[in-house]
Amino acid sequence: MPLIGEDCPMLKRALAATLFTAALATATAAPAAAIPTIPFPTPDRLVVINYYDDYRHDDLVGQVWFGCGQPRGSWGVQTNDATLHTVSCGPEPRG
Repeated sequence: MPLIGEDCPMLKRALAATLFTAALATATAAPAAAIPTIPFPTPDRLVVINYYDDYRHDDLVGQVWFGCGQPRGSWGVQTNDATLHTVSCGPEPRG
């Protein structure tokens, strides 16, 4: 006798929905792990994100910056092609 008989269509649907949900949750969680995190702003570092029009980074189309005790600022548009930099807030040390 099979574990799930022909007389249990509701149980079959519930099992299929559970398996589908688990597969979907697993599939969508994988790409999120590859996204780098933005560093937490510190009093001595400015975080700058540059946004470009394509993967070649030829044309700068937007920028976001925060840190150094200043409010967040931005201009332009935010795209998927970006670079992240941190800059010292104070004057460069002379040496």
